[in-house]
Amino acid sequence: MAQPLGQGFGPQPNFNNLVQGLNAAIHEAILIPNVPLVGQANQVIQLLQQIQRDVQHVRAELDLLPTKLYNAGAREQELLIFPQEVAVAPPPLLVNRRELGNMTIAECQAAAAHLGLPVLQPNALVADRCRQIAEHLGAPLR
Repeated sequence: MAQPLGQGFGPQPNFNNLVQGLNAAIHEAILIPNVPLVGQANQVIQLLQQIQRDVQHVRAELDLLPTKLYNAGAREQELLIFPQEVAVAPPPLLVNRRELGNMTIAECQAAAAHLGLPVLQPNALVADRCRQIAEHLGAPLR
């Protein structure tokens, strides 16, 4: 009796699978021209880095949100709260809005440094420095 073709010779290829695999490979190979060139890859990397910086900025703002929400409703004499990562330091760290509005330039610089705020231009006014701190803490000056 004759044996069916392929029996006794080990596993045989499934030509349907082979054709499907080749079709998938051809489809992917057709997309190769869409791969960015080296110069474009650098642009893509720069965009991704910018997105990462933006996400970090948003995350930092979200971390400050509870502080800002509390301080936004605080009255002029009420104690302000600070972000959790900021240890409350002895003076000149402000306590309330009134103190914030009356700070000297040296006190503003010390408070801004303690809060980790960026340095302003050397010719910045005291009002600019107070505004920077107030905005950071969510305690707008009235």
